[in-house]
Amino acid sequence: MKTIHLAISSLLLVACAANAEDIRSKTIERPEGTLIVTWGQPAPPPDQGRPVFAELDRNNDGQLTLQETESHALLHSDFIFADGNRNGVISRAELERWN
Repeated sequence: MKTIHLAISSLLLVACAANAEDIRSKTIERPEGTLIVTWGQPAPPPDQGRPVFAELDRNNDGQLTLQETESHALLHSDFIFADGNRNGVISRAELERWN
């Protein structure tokens, strides 16, 4: 009996998943103008691998600014956490700890 319930439940889950639409936004036309409501988690940034300090340090001053990290999406979005002492730049040691 448990096997039958498990099989039916599995089939129902598969059927629901097949019919489910991944809608994350809704457009509403209003007299004041169009309203677009979006929800859910944003798509994750692309996997760029571990950041290489020498490649990001464009001015070769031994530290990374927020602008210098723009080419590495994850490091850029996590800049405040990578900057361990909160002085506005990331040192080589801070980058190693963040990695």
